[in-house]
Amino acid sequence: HHDLGALGAASYDRAIERMMLQLKSFGYNCIRCSHNPYSDSFARIADRVGMLVVDELTDKWSDNDYWGGRQPFTHIWHKLITEWIKRDRNRPSIILWSLGNELQIREGWAGFEGTNDWGITTYNIFNQLVKRWDNTRLTTVAMFPARAGAITRHDKEFNDYLVPPELACATEVASFNYQSDKYDAYLKYKPDLILFQSEAETSNLLQPYYNMDRKRTVGMAYWGSAEYWGESNKWPKKGWNYSFFDHTMRPYPQAYLIKSAFMPEIPEVHIGVVDAAGAESVNWNDVIVGRMALNECWNHTPGSRRSLFTFTNAHSVELLVNGQSMGIQENDTTRANLRNMIYWKDVPYG
Repeated sequence: HHDLGALGAASYDRAIERMMLQLKSFGYNCIRCSHNPYSDSFARIADRVGMLVVDELTDKWSDNDYWGGRQPFTHIWHKLITEWIKRDRNRPSIILWSLGNELQIREGWAGFEGTNDWGITTYNIFNQLVKRWDNTRLTTVAMFPARAGAITRHDKEFNDYLVPPELACATEVASFNYQSDKYDAYLKYKPDLILFQSEAETSNLLQPYYNMDRKRTVGMAYWGSAEYWGESNKWPKKGWNYSFFDHTMRPYPQAYLIKSAFMPEIPEVHIGVVDAAGAESVNWNDVIVGRMALNECWNHTPGSRRSLFTFTNAHSVELLVNGQSMGIQENDTTRANLRNMIYWKDVPYG
């Protein structure tokens, strides 16, 4: 999301550049804007530093959901699309137009009358206008984690009815939020899908990345790699913190796990000490997300025992405590949920 930590939602060129350079230093090469067009300077800086951008129009296609404009969205959408595309179309960093987010099951909820075709007609109208101003890029819409016919996790057939949403079969790029383990089934249903993981759970760490079908998937975006304000889920939190970077873009230990995969040519070994008291999770948008609490503190009680992870792209790791070997463990690269992360249980401290 577009805020800049302590600077808030205002746009500051140096802060944007600093954020992008930090992400690039950990191997990131793309940012999905969510869920609105960012400042003009954002794309300009992305051009300069070499960051790819998925440019997004809005969240929902209605006047009721997540719309804070002074005029109803349904009255001005054509003006918004025209202004948006004409402003950004000459930016080489922008590789994909995203016309909305998690809305394929919402047209009925929004109060629109008539047949609900799960957003296909609306998408086709919007896409036609986009192509009038720029026919060089493809368009997409991010999908809520649901199946065709608005089958969600709350329906008993959800896990067996692996048919992609109707809108995903109509968009030029099929963007899905979460559930990357179901994409193979979607491809069996419609083999010509071009996939984009528009949101991947940070709590699943490298699984969404290593599970990607490289022949059919053009990329992925973690939600959200950096902490942002809003969507705090409960007091006294003020923002979303299930992330790899804090509000100042300081990396949490998990960020080095991501770096170990995104930059395999650079040797990486980093320790994260397990802090069980800080672990938490939440059901958000029908997906369980959360964070494994890790720290890098060394002021533990001598004689206590601590469990920890080493995040590495090496073949094996030897753990030393005050010069004494705790053993050598191999990097299990055969399983996406364990790759590049080695667990050490009850290591004596001090």
